[in-house]
Amino acid sequence: MPLLVRAEAHPGFRDVSFLYVATGSRPWMRSLFASLAALHLGQGTPSHQAVADRYYYTALAAYKVILEKGEAQGTEDWLLSAAVFFYLYEQWRSGVASNIRQHLEGTAQLLRLRRTNRRAVRQQAIASTPVSTLSAMDRIAAESFLYHVAIDSIVDPDLDTLSSKFSWADVNEGLGYNPFPSASEAANSPVLGHGGAPSVYRLAFEVTRLGRHWPLVLYDRLEAVQLHKTLSELKTVTLIDDDPEAASPTVRLYLLAIEIYLLKLLDGSEDSDSNIHGGVFVTSSDLYVQHLAQAAMSIIRDEFCTHNEDDYGCLASSTDLCWPMVVLVCTIEAEVDIQLLKECLIALWRTSYCGYVRRIALVVERVWTWRTWPWMGTWTEPWMEPWVGSWQLPGMENECIRDGLCLLTQQGGLARFLNVV
Repeated sequence: MPLLVRAEAHPGFRDVSFLYVATGSRPWMRSLFASLAALHLGQGTPSHQAVADRYYYTALAAYKVILEKGEAQGTEDWLLSAAVFFYLYEQWRSGVASNIRQHLEGTAQLLRLRRTNRRAVRQQAIASTPVSTLSAMDRIAAESFLYHVAIDSIVDPDLDTLSSKFSWADVNEGLGYNPFPSASEAANSPVLGHGGAPSVYRLAFEVTRLGRHWPLVLYDRLEAVQLHKTLSELKTVTLIDDDPEAASPTVRLYLLAIEIYLLKLLDGSEDSDSNIHGGVFVTSSDLYVQHLAQAAMSIIRDEFCTHNEDDYGCLASSTDLCWPMVVLVCTIEAEVDIQLLKECLIALWRTSYCGYVRRIALVVERVWTWRTWPWMGTWTEPWMEPWVGSWQLPGMENECIRDGLCLLTQQGGLARFLNVV
């Protein structure tokens, strides 16, 4: 748990005494913690992965028995913590495949159950009824859940189904709770930090989900316009007095990537009021898209990368940059830019051995290969086959890089680039 918490967060978020108590009568939780420890200690080695998997599946089997037999009310902190640790394991395991979705859905159900329980108790005002009061774990779980549904959305094939499993009201209750009232807003944020970060991650999720509906029908288009309005408001709030340094580099990077995504979502609309860009068929070669992309690449280059003669490093935490990087690989056109993304991902992998980073690196590599594959070449892998014809950029019909923005608006998203069959 302490490793999940930002250094600037209140020390109380690192208090895991309730977990020590919980593991005393629940050996399967010790197996769950051992699985995560084996992952971190193993640094991606197959032998440690096998050990970690054994511990993980032992814990998962016992967890399912508890749920099936109704041995938990669903409002216990230890149960919510276990759900979080299960999806963290799936996020960090080094394989190409990940079952994180089932655990995110399970966490969503627990967040809803806890909120429903609190609301029912308040309405009935029955003192003898067990009350699931808000705790520091609610804030940790809400922020962690929001963060992971956002970053994983870029490779999740069915966001509408995931979205139907939870409501933002369930998440917002935890996000709005300050366990340490005397501490600052930043200290009360264990995972995301302040400065508009929760709103930015929610916007990233909603934009990605709406991208699977493109071309947008009326109601979807109206929602996209509202998301663009939200983006403008976030830029006003986070980029105080037009000073980009007022926001964290991560937030600025996300805002640029989200704006690129929204340009494509609102592309081609016959309703001029909904077409923010003012034109049709926005592609990655569009001048304003390239302006945004290069601004984002500058942030990665200047704020997150360290480079010397012997090594190449990345100052970001393990998964922060992955969602924007996937948007950028669909946008950039220069070899020097893709090389920077690849080197940054390699550095992230070497410092974290996080499986999600590995999966995103695979997506980035395959998307770039797809975009630059010879037009007269033969597709050699299933994931390389075009969806609907081939997309060429204007004026580059003979020697061309494929438009990557179209990949952001395909049904099923970029999950196809993780297929290994």
